[in-house]
Order: sequence, then C-alpha cells, then structure tokens
Amino acid sequence: MPPDPRCAGRGAAPAHSVRRARRASARRPPTIPRQALASLLTAVLVAWLGALTAVGASGVAAAQSTSPTTTPATTPPATTPATSTPKVTANVEYGEPGNASNTMDVFVPDDGKTGRAAVVMIHGGGWVGGDKAAQAPDALFFAAHGIAAFSISYSVNAPTRWPTQLEDAQRAVRYIQDNAATYGVDPAKVGVFGSSAGGNLAMLVGTNGTGDGHPPVKAVSSWSGPSDLTTIAVLNVSADELATPSTVPIPGAAVPVGCVNDGDACIGVISPNYLQLFMGCTINDCPDQYRDASPALQVTPSTPPTYLATGVIDLVPREQAFEMANQLSANGVASQIQQVAGTQHADSMRSVALQPTFDFFTTYLVDGADPHVAPGTAPTLVAGSVPLPPVGPDGRLPVPAPPDVATRTGLYGWAWRHPLVVGGVAVAIVLVLALVARRGRARRRRGRS
Repeated sequence: MPPDPRCAGRGAAPAHSVRRARRASARRPPTIPRQALASLLTAVLVAWLGALTAVGASGVAAAQSTSPTTTPATTPPATTPATSTPKVTANVEYGEPGNASNTMDVFVPDDGKTGRAAVVMIHGGGWVGGDKAAQAPDALFFAAHGIAAFSISYSVNAPTRWPTQLEDAQRAVRYIQDNAATYGVDPAKVGVFGSSAGGNLAMLVGTNGTGDGHPPVKAVSSWSGPSDLTTIAVLNVSADELATPSTVPIPGAAVPVGCVNDGDACIGVISPNYLQLFMGCTINDCPDQYRDASPALQVTPSTPPTYLATGVIDLVPREQAFEMANQLSANGVASQIQQVAGTQHADSMRSVALQPTFDFFTTYLVDGADPHVAPGTAPTLVAGSVPLPPVGPDGRLPVPAPPDVATRTGLYGWAWRHPLVVGGVAVAIVLVLALVARRGRARRRRGRS
C-alpha cells in the first residue's frame, strides 16, 4: 500500500534538510561540553593556587634562613687569663612561673666575692628565633674574668613581639637587681649586651630604662644591632606580600635607604619580613612603632655609654652603628665602635670583638669611668678596627636620611609584581571568556531554531 501523504516528513527529514545539516556540521568546529569546560577551569585555578601557595611557603623558609656569608675574623682570640671558675645554673625563671620564654642561664664567678658587676646577655635570631645558648661562650668568658653573666630567653613566639620582647629584657634586669645578694652583684653595676636582634633590644633597654623605679643599666654593647628600623624597612610592599614573600629579594621592592651600600647582604633586602614579624605591621601602617623600636631615635644625655661592633658588610648595615654613634656623640655620651673587615654579622666577630667588649664593660661597670664626653666628640675607634669613613662637615659619620613614611608608595596590592600570579590570572580570564563565548553561541542557535 502506498504511503499516506499526511505522514510525509514525520519519519524522516527531507533529503535537502539532511544535506544542509551535514554541511553546517562540517563547518562548525568541535566544542567542549559546558560541564567539561567548567571542570577544566576549576582544575586550572586549583593548580595555580596550589603552586602559588607552595612558592610562598618556600619563599618564607628561604627568607628566614638567608644570611650573608661571613668572613672568618683572623685576629687571635682573647688571651686575658681567667680569674675564677664560673658556676653555671641553667633555666632560672625570671618571669611568671612556667613561662619558658622567661628563663635565664646564670654564670657567676665562683670566688666568693660580692658587689661585682653583672651583664645581661640577649641572643639574636631576627626577633623570631634563636636560643640563649648562643651567648654561652660570651657568658663563660665574662664569668671566668670576674663579671657575672645572665643569658636570657625572651618571647620570640609571642603574638605581639613588640613591645613584649623589650619588656622581657627589662624584667630580666629587674630580676637580677632584686636578687643581687643571691648572685653577689651590685644592682647599680648592671650592663646589657646583645647580638643582632638582641643588640637592638639591649640598646632599647639603655634608652628606655629598666622600669618600675629600678636603677638604669650603666653600659650597653651591641654587635650588629639595628638602631634605626625606619631606614631598613621596605616601603613599597604590602603587608600580605611581606608576610609571605615568594622570593627574596622581593621583585619590585624598593631597596631601603639604609641598605643601598650593602646590596644583597642587607636584612631589608634578603629578610624583609623580619621587621614586620617583630613589629606586627608594615612601616606604612605603623610608622610610630618603628620609631619607638629604634634606639638611635631615643638617645638622650642620660643614655648609657655604648659599644658598637659591625662588619664592613653586614646583614645589619654598618650605618646602623654609625647612626647610633652619631646620636650618642651629639648628646655627650661616650661610645666605642669596632669595624671588622669583610662580611660579618654578630657572633661571627666573637674572636675579635669579645675581649674589647669585656674591656669596655670593665671600664664603665667595674672601674666606674665617667660616661660623659663633650657633645660632638667622635666615637673611640677600637684598636685593630678598619678605619671609619670620613666624617661630614658636621662631624658626623655618614648615614642615610630617614625616609618619608607618612604616605604609601608603590602599586596597590601585591599581585602585579609576580609573574606566577599574572600568568594564573591571564589563564583564568581566557577560560572564563571562552565559557562566556560558548554560552553566547548556544543562545544564538536556540534563538534561530
């Protein structure tokens, strides 16, 4: 029976329609299903973020472990004969009971004498690490030669390192003064000696006092201690990027004015996050805190005499010692400065700096020398030091001018200085645009049908 004409076109498409559909299909490029494209976009973004996180983590580790290569000092070590055998007592609590961050190792000459001088020793570690055991060689030397030494721990992991760490150091001094009879020391003959970050804290105890009505310290020594944080802090990097730098030096970061002569050896270039970890903020966010933690900006005529040791090239630039010396000189306070040849930092100078440091404390703590000089008197250069650079017309050693930190500088945000971030954002934008274009084509096809 012939087909019913009413059913034409229902079972099969006319031949010309089939041919037209085939030609259109041949011209249309293959498309990615919407769900697959979304999955691809998600996978790319997850991979990119994972890579960024990994790079950031490795950058932080690198920043916290980087330090300049030091040149071993060649001057023979101290040879002054010992006068007594030190008696050592470890982990004496000077703060709240059970607070491991407030303990000290005590090194006292075992000679039965009383009224002796004492020195509080503060280790380095970028304000975020280190251990009181690092000062044991210095403490043993001091105690063997008649000066009691107290090597302290402090709050390197505190939620607010500043001003907690300064308060720890002040508390340690007060504890020694309050227990002077126990250790045979004179509470009026106490000094402070620190290396690197510990040098910064030692100088701050000198400029801020000990607190609670206790006698001030009578002498300070700093090996490679930062004295002006405002000149070594990065200005044009955001808090987020500075907290977890993906690489150091940070791409696009301006070299701090206090680092221009030290290149890649300067803390503000190779470990710029240390200052933020100490302060809890960037210099743009809290400039007053950076000034408060800068002892060179707080010197007065009552500041104690200070011994300053620095390398010609140093993680903490030598200009930090120069600036402290200038301020002491301007205020009529005696100072001694030792500049050691080569690339040095803190304890790497021990073999050449320990004996003259001990002699300095002997002069001002034991012998009671007058700490005052005529204002403008240049610092005393320690014998054997590398000569200092020429002083300027004002009689001051050359130091960088403080930066203007009243306004922010640089670009907003941190992403635009990182090729990895830029590349990831570009890929994400391309994929999103492709998805939008595909949806647009789909809507147009539905509108024609």
